Amino acid sequence: GQSDLEPGAVLSATHTTLADAVVIHSAALDLTHATAASVTGQGWTGLDVFDSWVQTNVQLTAASNDHPNPSVTMVVTNSSIGNDLVAASPGAAGVTGSVIGGQFDLLGFGSLDVESTRVMQSMFLTQLGRTTLCGVQVAHNLQIAGEQAGATLSVGPQTSGCASQVTVGGNVTVVGNTGAVILGHLTIKGNLACSGNATAPVLANVTVRGTRSGQCA
Repeated sequence: GQSDLEPGAVLSATHTTLADAVVIHSAALDLTHATAASVTGQGWTGLDVFDSWVQTNVQLTAASNDHPNPSVTMVVTNSSIGNDLVAASPGAAGVTGSVIGGQFDLLGFGSLDVESTRVMQSMFLTQLGRTTLCGVQVAHNLQIAGEQAGATLSVGPQTSGCASQVTVGGNVTVVGNTGAVILGHLTIKGNLACSGNATAPVLANVTVRGTRSGQCA
């Protein structure tokens, strides 16, 4: 079956199991100590997942013809996403103490904070605003592209109370960013390639086991 949340609806699911949850147009879904087969959202939506399990995918997009400025707010805390976490929105997102079983793919968010989280495949951060990664483990590759002008994207920053290393099992690519990119406490088991950025990324405490190229050579 499928659980549909209509415009304006708020569903708080605690200690329960849901089928495929569809959140559309000004609706909100709060999962607490709960299980959902999947979560799909469209339009101005809110998603709060705490100590819960989404068995397959979370897919959210702000694209909508029903609101002039659609946005998505997403918070995932101490939870597990079985497959991919994919979201496209000008909103805000935070992921803490969680496991993403597939890809982590975010586009257009104005702010993103990811802390103490494992990504079991690759991580794609595209056209984001202010972003901080702290204590994140990425099994495959990390791509940072098209960061918004005036924003700062920090990977393992040595300030802001972040003392945890970020580890990437594959390659890191930093390309076409207008805002500042700071690579701090970061271990890369593959290669680091940087090109087409308005300013060269700042390398503060980076270990690269492969090669460095371009603006990060």
